[in-house]
Amino acid sequence: MSGEPGDDLAELRRIVRHDLRSPVTIIVGRADLLLSGVQGALNDEQRRSLEAIVASAERVDRMARDVAERIDRVCGRAAGGASDPKGQ
Repeated sequence: MSGEPGDDLAELRRIVRHDLRSPVTIIVGRADLLLSGVQGALNDEQRRSLEAIVASAERVDRMARDVAERIDRVCGRAAGGASDPKGQ
């Protein structure tokens, strides 16, 4: 982080949106693929475990989105109401 409050918030927003959410997307995608049975049948315990993984990963993704939205609001206020049109 650079030391400038606006730059620090922009970097934090990037970390939350990309560095945290990208792995979560992969986790959910792979778990959903396993749940679909493409790589073989699952027993009940395996299915419950994968469903728990998906639910937890989706919760982390929602939290990351919430944090990013809060950062966007703070950045918008700090920049006089202007926000990043790309949503990043």
